[in-house]
Amino acid sequence: MALGLLFAANGLGLAAGPVAGGLLVAAWGWRSVFLLNVPLIVLAFALCLGQLQASRPPATTQKLDIPGLLLLMLGIPGLLLLISHAGEWGWGSVQTLLLAGGTAVLLALFIRIELRAEQPLVNLGIFTNRRFIAASIATFCLAFFYCAAFFLMPLYLGFIRGQDNAGIGWMLLPTTLVMAAVSPLAGRLVDRYTTTPVLIAGLLFLALSALIQSRFTLNSDLSTVLLAFASMGIGWGCMLGPSTMAALSSVPEQLGAVAMGTSWTLHNLGGALGVTIATALYTSATSSADVWTQTVFLSGFQAAMGLLVGVSLAGGLAVLALSRRPDMTAPAQTRSGE
Repeated sequence: MALGLLFAANGLGLAAGPVAGGLLVAAWGWRSVFLLNVPLIVLAFALCLGQLQASRPPATTQKLDIPGLLLLMLGIPGLLLLISHAGEWGWGSVQTLLLAGGTAVLLALFIRIELRAEQPLVNLGIFTNRRFIAASIATFCLAFFYCAAFFLMPLYLGFIRGQDNAGIGWMLLPTTLVMAAVSPLAGRLVDRYTTTPVLIAGLLFLALSALIQSRFTLNSDLSTVLLAFASMGIGWGCMLGPSTMAALSSVPEQLGAVAMGTSWTLHNLGGALGVTIATALYTSATSSADVWTQTVFLSGFQAAMGLLVGVSLAGGLAVLALSRRPDMTAPAQTRSGE
């Protein structure tokens, strides 16, 4: 419930941001959006000052895994670059093959170092826990979905529906406000029914949203658009807090920080891959057109939304399959050796 309320506040920020951004861009240009963040950060710092107490780890020497950090910083951008440009370069081109080989070597070295490191950047041993794997899949799919969708939805609203900057912000409210409203309810449902059914419901709502959007046309009525956007908000609210709770509850208390760090690393990786893959698919679907028209845009938009349907359903099936394992319903404290 506490996590639900926390992410409800997150949702309110997401709801206010696009609207405020649209109004600022319309009034004073795009640079004003960045200036707005300065007083907000100062206010947040002032509110936190003296209120948040730092947790104290056991008296052990903590060392940053520099080799693992460097390999991850090089390997992930290489992977994203490969996905973005392999189609343009040609999958059999020298650039693609060199980049693919170099990225594979970097990520293989990262895994090898993390398995041997005394204090790894990412504790790969945690992935022997099926409950944690399910939570990781859920948070990965969520970020994959909303980063890709939030990149494409404003383009649809502007190019197909003719909304100005302020109008785009207002039209995104059904997603963000619904997400804020659903988050506390999702927290209550998790407390009552555990995380698994709530996560699966969230993935199904995301799939529904993407399915409706994949059927958007030049003349889709407003109610259809709002239904699709609200469905995304329901799915988002059902997943953001519960996926965090699932990651925390899957491990003993002393591994909570490790679980959270790893989970959010995968969340951010999912978001980066979502934007990259959806953009690459959109580009591939529209590359044969000589002129960028509304019809051409829709073909790419529909292809990307079809991808999001598949990702959401695949994620739901994976979480469901893992939930059928015996250890998915066992309390975390009874599995301290897992």
